[in-house]
Amino acid sequence: MFGKFDRKDQIISALSKCFYQYQCNILKKQITYHKDFKPGVVFQDLSNILQDPLYFQYLITCMTHLVNLKFSNITKIAGLGSRGFIYGPILAD
Repeated sequence: MFGKFDRKDQIISALSKCFYQYQCNILKKQITYHKDFKPGVVFQDLSNILQDPLYFQYLITCMTHLVNLKFSNITKIAGLGSRGFIYGPILAD
């Protein structure tokens, strides 16, 4: 019985990773790029993601996954600047 439980956890973990990758791929397609916004700068416009509740939820899920993956012992999040003001409180929840 214990072996089956381990296998079930592995399957759930694999499905979760696949869904995470699926969400990130969808988000990448929603970003518009404006080359030479300023000389040598490519502006990445996220307004399509921010306008759609489903895409915004995908964004938060992906960001949460990355934060948990890279900083497993994180205890606080500070949202600084215009983008941090939007994402910081949501990630801190």
